[in-house]
Amino acid sequence: AHEALEQEGIFVRVIDCYSIKPLDCATLKKAAEETGAIITVEDHFKEGGLGEAVASVLATNRTPVYTMAVEKMPRSGKPKELLEYENISKDAIVRKVKEIVHNRG
Repeated sequence: AHEALEQEGIFVRVIDCYSIKPLDCATLKKAAEETGAIITVEDHFKEGGLGEAVASVLATNRTPVYTMAVEKMPRSGKPKELLEYENISKDAIVRKVKEIVHNRG
């Protein structure tokens, strides 16, 4: 998604939050200040996940946090199909970023 957006002149950053505890709060706060929006993408249900943890860290910051996560009943399939089914694929991320950019512009 990063590369696809960059090719369209939309510059984003990727932060690898490899764990919820400890969460790199300083990096997230800096990114929020510099970008004005945060999108989290996780391949499990959003309740109790990364998106909630990031939103908690940024609660006083007023930066919008958009959480993309599993929301449907899980099913079997190929990884690419499942990412698209759950709306967390590369294309879904690109669409979300463009939606945010469009609504802010």
